[in-house]
Amino acid sequence: MKGMASTTTEPYPYNKDPWVNPEGDILGMLQWEWLEATLRSCQEEAVDLIVVASSIQVLPEHRPLMENWNRFPGARERFLRLLTSASKTPLVLLSGDVHFGEISQAECRSGMSLVEITSSGLTHSWHFARSPPAPGASSPTPGTLGHLGRVLLGLMNLFMPYTYQVRTKSASGTVGYVGDLNFGELTIDWESGTLTAQVLRMDGEPVLHGTWPLASLSSTHGWSAEERPGERACTPVGGVPSPSRLAAGKVGLLVTTLGTILGVPLLALYFGVRVLPRP
Repeated sequence: MKGMASTTTEPYPYNKDPWVNPEGDILGMLQWEWLEATLRSCQEEAVDLIVVASSIQVLPEHRPLMENWNRFPGARERFLRLLTSASKTPLVLLSGDVHFGEISQAECRSGMSLVEITSSGLTHSWHFARSPPAPGASSPTPGTLGHLGRVLLGLMNLFMPYTYQVRTKSASGTVGYVGDLNFGELTIDWESGTLTAQVLRMDGEPVLHGTWPLASLSSTHGWSAEERPGERACTPVGGVPSPSRLAAGKVGLLVTTLGTILGVPLLALYFGVRVLPRP
């Protein structure tokens, strides 16, 4: 059985409001109209899968220092409602820009699972802050910033409740992100009706993976796309974290991050002074 997939790329958000305005928007009126018309056209053409690519992450929350749709909660909710309110066709999200790899999943009021595969980048990542590899080198080197990025990214995922993450079991434990240079891969098995997503390191080793029935990626029943107070279109697959859990995570992250940033140069200075020859 052969299938037909349609790829829809979210237009570059040149109408995006400043990040400091949480009531702002990412897309302009014409872009919203184009997106709605394109999704409607996919439904009318009876494609077997819709792939929506966004330049920034859509599902993940609680990352205020990164560019993502949640910086504008109202626009994000509108986007999610548009994607899930009437999609009888299976739909999957692709995103990037954050310099690490991740698979996210939400359960939506329309009865569908909304899956987002994030992959970036091929040249820079949190664990490799330099352009690799250098001329003549056989493998990339992380550099000082790469080592610091590894620590900071690890602290964020240790303390913050990133409950959208689809975690993968491995020999070394359960992982929810890829900090190394990475790329993503989608495999659609039309015979079995499944979609498999992977995020792989540059050497081709898969780190994150998940498989979903295509039927689970489409709406099972209609519901209103109009916004209602207190009603969310989608919620994290791991549950909505409590306010106390969020607060504890932010405090822990702040304390350890400051300790890391301030502690490393102080330790270097301390040991550097100790090894200086006495006059």
